[in-house]
Amino acid sequence: MRVGDGCFLELIAINPDESPTRPRWFSFDEPATRRRLAEWPRPLCWVVGTDSLDDIVRTSPIDLGEIVKFQRGERSWRLTVPADGHLPEQGLLPAFIEWSPGPHPSASQQDLGIRLRRIVLTTPEPARLLSTLKILNIDSLADVKQGPTHLGFEFDTASGPITLA
Repeated sequence: MRVGDGCFLELIAINPDESPTRPRWFSFDEPATRRRLAEWPRPLCWVVGTDSLDDIVRTSPIDLGEIVKFQRGERSWRLTVPADGHLPEQGLLPAFIEWSPGPHPSASQQDLGIRLRRIVLTTPEPARLLSTLKILNIDSLADVKQGPTHLGFEFDTASGPITLA
């Protein structure tokens, strides 16, 4: 679902009919993640687009994983994926994606009038997380607060603001 220019919300779940050939991404295989998701659906991570994925991976002070190539139809992309499936910084540090040339995937998605207002990253160590975000040149994309580790998205809708957390 499109939630802004060049921005979309994607819901991802485990396919129960498929056996994984590697640890599942987004920490889906971790017992703590399964417990949290059993309570209610919630955001686990965010993804940031870049035109220089190799530079991001090289510059990052935190291991973002390997760069994996994907293709679906005419569209191809490269994405950072940790080999063990974990979420860097428990999902507070994004995965990075580099799309093939062409229109952004959000351009073909239905516009329901919902807009991402802000991403809120809550961590016991805000200065450390903010430093990493600055090194990656993405510190303007999220608000960083102190507290227990938590990821939230705030949206503007026709019915008023909502938070997905």
